[in-house]
Amino acid sequence: MSRSVFTIFSDDIRQEMGGKITYVGTYTGSMQVPEFPATLPKFCISIFCCFDSEKPVESLHMKVLLGEQVLADERFSPGDQPSKQERNMDTEHPEVIQANLFFTPLQIPEPCTLRVEVNADGEDLQVFPFKISTMNDENVQ
Repeated sequence: MSRSVFTIFSDDIRQEMGGKITYVGTYTGSMQVPEFPATLPKFCISIFCCFDSEKPVESLHMKVLLGEQVLADERFSPGDQPSKQERNMDTEHPEVIQANLFFTPLQIPEPCTLRVEVNADGEDLQVFPFKISTMNDENVQ
């Protein structure tokens, strides 16, 4: 397995009893708002970075941009964490690093694209963009 990233965009992320996570109001690649500027009371992004247990990530850089505005810029050193073998876990399944980001409120001044950029050990990983437009706008930069 090569390294990969996927995201979930939603209105809320809730931690439930028993360790379950509930995503409320999930989006599939885009969002339409009535008009700009728009303010969302809360907007959440879950970022999942998946990789082989045999090739752990030593350095992880995640960045979230709304157009050209940087909303989040975080660096992690997950290599400091114990391996699956050290935690007596199944090593046949991939490792996953998950980051949940909350933006309260999220101000959106104009139609734009929200981008999540992930770099693992110097390798840029493909993440699909999230387009934000009005209900009648098809062209978003």
